[in-house]
Amino acid sequence: MSKRKRDEESATPEQPKKVKKQKTNKLGAPQAKAPNVASQDWHETGEREKESDQKLPGKHKSKKEKHKHRDRTSRPNGEGSKKTAGDSATWKVSESAGGQMLDVDPIFSPDEKFLLIAYGTSISVYSTSTSLLVRQLRIHKDDSISAFAFSSTAQNYLYLSTISGTIEKWDWTEGLRLSHWRISSSIYSLVTAEQHLGDSSSDPGSDLVYTMDRKDQGPWLLSVHRLAGSEDGAKTDVKTLLTHQQALSSVKILDNGRVIIATSESQLMFGLSDEPAPSPLRDVSYRWHIIECPEYVVSMDVRVRPFEKVKKISKGGMSMEHIIDIAVGGLKGPIHIYDDLLRKIIKRDRRAGKGSSVELTSRRLHWHRNAVQAVKWSADGNYVISGGQETTLVLWQLETGQRQYLPHLGAAIESIVVSPSGSSYAIRLADNSAMILSTSELQPTFSIAGIQIPALQQARLPLPFVPTVTAVTQKKGAVFRSRCPACASFSGPGRLLLAVPPATTSKQSSMTPLNASYLQTFDIGAAHQFSRQALTRTKVTTLNTGPESNIIEEPNVTHIQTSSDGQWLASVDEWMPPKRDLESLAFNQERVLEELVFREEVYLKIWSWNVDTKLWELVSRIDNPHASPSGKPYDQGGVLDLISDPSSVAFATVGEDGIVKTWKPATRRRNGLEVKSKDGRGLTAWHCQHEAPLEIAELTGGNGLLGAKLAYSQDGSILAAGLQSSRSSPIYIIDTYSGEIKSVHTGLYAGPLLGLGIVHKYLVTLSDELCVYDLVDDKLKYGVDLAGHGLPLEKRLALSHLAVDTHDSIFAIAIPQIAKTGLGSQIIIFNPADATPQFLTRLPSAVTTLLSASGRKGFYAIDSAAQVRTITPSQSMPPVPKIAPEDKAAPTRGLIDLFGGGQRMLAQGGTGKDAGLTVAKSSSITHELSNEQDEAVVVSQDRLAEVFDVGPTYALPPVTQLFEQVATLYIGKVEG
Repeated sequence: MSKRKRDEESATPEQPKKVKKQKTNKLGAPQAKAPNVASQDWHETGEREKESDQKLPGKHKSKKEKHKHRDRTSRPNGEGSKKTAGDSATWKVSESAGGQMLDVDPIFSPDEKFLLIAYGTSISVYSTSTSLLVRQLRIHKDDSISAFAFSSTAQNYLYLSTISGTIEKWDWTEGLRLSHWRISSSIYSLVTAEQHLGDSSSDPGSDLVYTMDRKDQGPWLLSVHRLAGSEDGAKTDVKTLLTHQQALSSVKILDNGRVIIATSESQLMFGLSDEPAPSPLRDVSYRWHIIECPEYVVSMDVRVRPFEKVKKISKGGMSMEHIIDIAVGGLKGPIHIYDDLLRKIIKRDRRAGKGSSVELTSRRLHWHRNAVQAVKWSADGNYVISGGQETTLVLWQLETGQRQYLPHLGAAIESIVVSPSGSSYAIRLADNSAMILSTSELQPTFSIAGIQIPALQQARLPLPFVPTVTAVTQKKGAVFRSRCPACASFSGPGRLLLAVPPATTSKQSSMTPLNASYLQTFDIGAAHQFSRQALTRTKVTTLNTGPESNIIEEPNVTHIQTSSDGQWLASVDEWMPPKRDLESLAFNQERVLEELVFREEVYLKIWSWNVDTKLWELVSRIDNPHASPSGKPYDQGGVLDLISDPSSVAFATVGEDGIVKTWKPATRRRNGLEVKSKDGRGLTAWHCQHEAPLEIAELTGGNGLLGAKLAYSQDGSILAAGLQSSRSSPIYIIDTYSGEIKSVHTGLYAGPLLGLGIVHKYLVTLSDELCVYDLVDDKLKYGVDLAGHGLPLEKRLALSHLAVDTHDSIFAIAIPQIAKTGLGSQIIIFNPADATPQFLTRLPSAVTTLLSASGRKGFYAIDSAAQVRTITPSQSMPPVPKIAPEDKAAPTRGLIDLFGGGQRMLAQGGTGKDAGLTVAKSSSITHELSNEQDEAVVVSQDRLAEVFDVGPTYALPPVTQLFEQVATLYIGKVEG
């Protein structure tokens, strides 16, 4: 076999105002230069513009042309020349938090104190006693991990492989990468074994790394590597052991590499070698035996037990010192147990030439209705543990045939791992969570959960299609399945609210996509789930399949928003029964469609936050908040958008009927008296305060709206409604106090309306181009063309976002683009008064949600890999001004002497001699001396945020260092 080389390494609306479209400048084109570092200051782009012949964002025409043409790229002379507060700041992108767990078994540490779990770009080490993240082993963000395994010679080392063909060696106890190697093909699986270099087995050995790799669309290869250390400079030794046309789904290495067991579709393959892998590897050879299983192999586990009598039965004289039992999980639910299978195979091959045969029979265990996605032997070999789509952990007692169940785990079981001592089981679920159960009580002792949105990008081998009766229930809302409904929590800083499905992944391609029916609260600082509850009826504890094995779908949550005070949550969910269930009630297909529409459910639900239970409680449910544009009484209209009023407790919706409704709370009364709950609190009911019909009949021609967006101003005085139809796409400005339409604007955007927002006095629209319109001066400020990269409309609707930070008068957009790893995104931050971006960065995964950070300046970006990143300004800390020491000043001690009484005097509204004490701008630190020679120090919130905002909580520096930094802000550096 040949070696493969490795490389080291108001009452009446006004007439619509037509805005003339002009040619705009380009943004996001591949040839345009962009900063490579996230903290690059975009206002230092003068040198870049000189070096590049390409036109960059923000470059405008000459002054003469500006007076002649007021297009979307032009600005009046003198405008935009002033730098805003954000201009002097650079921005930074934090490390990703969360992530999608890979389809790789977790690994216990030898002492069972830690559990290692693989994510897309990192290996996370968790403490099994506290469920807290201890450290992360991160690879390059443009690559993806495919597998990892402990070193067979030193348990503090591990090897990991990536899809790009890199093998890395890490010291996971210290978080250090020791070395790495690169091969010329993609790696999908990795296993390690020990090779003894001396004659005695007690001599220290070296690691042999077995990989399943594939180059381009060629055959699948099973290879063994002896990775050379960087200190000796020798070349890496490699040998291809097996070439197969179908993928190898799992590989087990036994007896230091003498026995290899692999599965491929319905085949079990055994590779036998007479001696351990020699040095060099070119001399290694295996004899392969293949048997056919009754059905497709989904999961497999091997048990090795000692054999009392050692017999030499192989032709090469290899002694079979152990018995190998194999458990195989099938595609349609059965588990096959093969006892002493390897010995039987060898006997069969020996007797084949003599005319006799040995039957390879298996013991069949069947309870699962779907594929057995995980099967494992217990430590003592008396039990087999299995799990699958039924969300139930099954323990099979082999001697008695009895079964023990642990039901309602919440999601399908993806993998099971038995701890080294056999005292606990680690279970990874399909909802991107993992737990550890004790074997004695089956009680959870460890639990973690990541962001539970569906992952769009993950390298896994899908199972073959199994024909089932599927229930495709949604006639609309397909875009919202990939666009994650989410919002930032105002009650808890750094927390996100996401509408998530019961499961995020499914190996079976025949499984219908699951609807978002749960609300997950995710803490970004702790990178951990805070809470999870149902927003609709669910099938966790009831049967989730019909009599014909069709999946009973749950309602799908399409929108969620929280109120400005963080005490109220609004959600919209939709549901439609399966079409096949109504065919018996109608005599033709037209009547079936009428029955479907008649039974459709569209609910607007208002929830209240319960401080005691830490859960959202349903307060009001509005059935059918919007009508259908058809006008039929039984036809239900969908909700196209839902937003929250930033200045008061109110929500606004727009539906397919083209009516904008505002919803506000009111005290619930009965016979003029306030209705109270059991604890004495007054009950609240929500009602529609205003309705603003937008007269869509002339716009749509009876075809209905294609989409709609809403946006509130910062003070809540106006509400913008953007409609998209086949004929025209106007934007209405509505007075929120009277509910009347004040003005109508057309021609502000071309193509699909992807985002709408109001920043200060500017109206921002995102479509094929970014447009900023001045509502006060009634003119177009500027516009920027956005490269579409040839993506289909459905992906652009799902992956294009506009987020507005109303407090700091900035906004950010996220647009999809083709990246090296597939579909990525570009995030750009703007000040509405200037067409030059403040910041631009590219992410390797497509952004599914972009939100304004609550309680702080910045944005949250959630990508298709279930990772969240925080984009915040990163200002270099200015030198702290020093106060000249007084000659007669007495030494000061205590916090009151350090911080002074200035802030307290300001709060009390001091007069006279204290009236001269003022607070400086937010970006400065002032020191004022009163007549009593007291130091009054005012430190802005931004300065304190720079000290504490260094990433997740586990990355905070020591407390002493934090105290020194805070003290420095107030007293400055002590002069020596």
